Amino acid sequence: MKNVRKNEAKRISLRKFGILLFVVAATFVMFQIVSVSVISKSAENQKTVSSNSKGGIDPSNSIGGIDPLGLDLLGNPKILKVMEYLKKDKLTFSSNDKDIVQKTQEVQDDGSQQRGPRGVRGVLLKDTYLYQGDSSDMFHCLKSKKKISMAKLNNNYCDCDDFSDEPGTSACPNSRFYCKYQLPTKDTNRELWVIGSRVNDGICDCCDGSDEWRYVTLPPDLRLKDTSNHGAKQSPCVNNCDRLLQEQKNQENIVNLGNKARKSYIDFAKQHGMQNNNEFGPDGVFYKVSQTCKELKIREFVYIICPFGTAKQSSFGTEHVIGRRGTWKTWTKSHDFQLLMDNGDSVQCPENIPRTTTIIFQCGLEEKIISIGEDERCHYLVNWSSPAACEGQYL
Repeated sequence: MKNVRKNEAKRISLRKFGILLFVVAATFVMFQIVSVSVISKSAENQKTVSSNSKGGIDPSNSIGGIDPLGLDLLGNPKILKVMEYLKKDKLTFSSNDKDIVQKTQEVQDDGSQQRGPRGVRGVLLKDTYLYQGDSSDMFHCLKSKKKISMAKLNNNYCDCDDFSDEPGTSACPNSRFYCKYQLPTKDTNRELWVIGSRVNDGICDCCDGSDEWRYVTLPPDLRLKDTSNHGAKQSPCVNNCDRLLQEQKNQENIVNLGNKARKSYIDFAKQHGMQNNNEFGPDGVFYKVSQTCKELKIREFVYIICPFGTAKQSSFGTEHVIGRRGTWKTWTKSHDFQLLMDNGDSVQCPENIPRTTTIIFQCGLEEKIISIGEDERCHYLVNWSSPAACEGQYL
């Protein structure tokens, strides 16, 4: 009797195991079928896109949030592998692939991607509403007001005369790509953006590398082995926004201290009756600067710069005056102080045109020459640090 019961128990166990094995096999087969259908659908849509002369839809232009097949793509390594393959081959995507691309990008992004209900790459978060489209699903070009289909946003083709339909691609060379990361400031002059022609060019212009979203790399013959002395960061990009934020905080401290020092410059002008002399800037604040000369040696050249006086360059016993006196080239509310010193020596200059020097004043805690360069023959640019340039900033 005991043996009969044992045999019966074995049969029941084997039956349960067979049912479990069948369920696992069936689930695996269904998973394979669904995965193949997704891949096939992407390939079919790709063929449709290739027949369209204006190209496909940019991955960043997806609406997102809806999975047409009801799959959890975030946990599907096969789908991620397919998207990685498509990304490497720089293929475009059709509208039916948008949700797959959107979910894949959400995995790749660092979580700070600026997206609205209908996010568009290269657009500031505060301007997202301009790209939502009207009731007919049409986008209004920002300046020309021309109407185009929402599907044409960021499709790598310029449809708007003002280039506003391509904020996230390099299709329109004069468009603006706003970096995903923005410094915490209300000053629109400090918004971080890249000219359209520099998007996906292999050089990281945005501190977070968001302008290189196609992961384009420069050809081997164009890549720099050491970029430390060039300032250029090459793709693949590394997020350097923490460093940029720290630089801003340091600059804020300099500006705050510079504003306090600037008051002593105004007092100095008052003591000499120069506070109403616009020749030396607002409240005569640059009068104290006019009493200063600074020297800088660059290789064999020695420069002696005296703002509002004379600027000289000497080398191997030969001296040239590269600018005299000074008139304001620009003097704006955006704290852009540029002094033009002209009428310098014309010897050895093209067509005997006199040498000129432009001094660009920057907010700083001391009078100091930061750099000197020659942007064209016989025209010199001087970056000068001074508390006088800290007029009412900030940030």
